[in-house]
Amino acid sequence: MLIYQRTNTELKLYRIGSHSDLF
Repeated sequence: MLIYQRTNTELKLYRIGSHSDLF
């Protein structure tokens, strides 16, 4: 997924966001 290609900072923001369900 594109999320995994993002930097660590991007990953943290996604985890906090509504995309946390993907993790």
